[in-house]
Amino acid sequence: MNEKSEKSLQNVAEPTRWTLVLEAGNGSPKALEELCRMYWPPVCAYIRMRVRNSAEAEDLTQAFFENILARNWINEADRDRGKFRSFLFTSVRNFVETARVRESAAKRGGATTTVSIDGQTEDGDWREEPRDDWDPAKEYDRKWAGTLLARAQARVRESYAEIGKSNLFEALKPFLAERGADLAGVAQTLGITANHVRVCLFTLRQDYSRVLREEIAHTVSGPSDIDEEIRHLLSAVGSSS
Repeated sequence: MNEKSEKSLQNVAEPTRWTLVLEAGNGSPKALEELCRMYWPPVCAYIRMRVRNSAEAEDLTQAFFENILARNWINEADRDRGKFRSFLFTSVRNFVETARVRESAAKRGGATTTVSIDGQTEDGDWREEPRDDWDPAKEYDRKWAGTLLARAQARVRESYAEIGKSNLFEALKPFLAERGADLAGVAQTLGITANHVRVCLFTLRQDYSRVLREEIAHTVSGPSDIDEEIRHLLSAVGSSS
């Protein structure tokens, strides 16, 4: 990618997750809203696996993020402790455990049970019922990985759009992870040689890999953790197929 597109990728970079955590902990509504928007899918996915009730999962997810603000526990987050993924997972796991204890106590006291209705998350793939062999922690990691992969892809898409190469990005996007793909059709569609397409795809994969590493770097305590986190998240995505 040329110098102009390199700067474009830098321009669409966003604050690190730990920066947002600190800002949210200091009372920034915008930072807290951004954190909630980014991490609603993995949190809701975990809760959905625990309660097996779409309506209740939506309510508990909303309550979880409201609890962040009300109790201000986000100030407890410490980048030196490790991965933000692990911090948020521990937080939501403890929140659900507390909620289940309260629910059990309420039922013993004669409270009514919530009626199940269809629900859907922000990413639109919620309506499926969880399989018996799904694990809540694995589902959380799968959604977490999907969130980071989607954010990285969106950043690269925006950078290509800024330099007038949206058509190139959209044509090559399906081949980001596919090796040995037949690119003859893509070359014909774009009106360039197959060799040129291969060069463009190589560059796109490099751009995507670099941006993904940046996204992951924002969620771990240091550069030495990036490769391990990448392996963990790719494994989480692969185990869901």
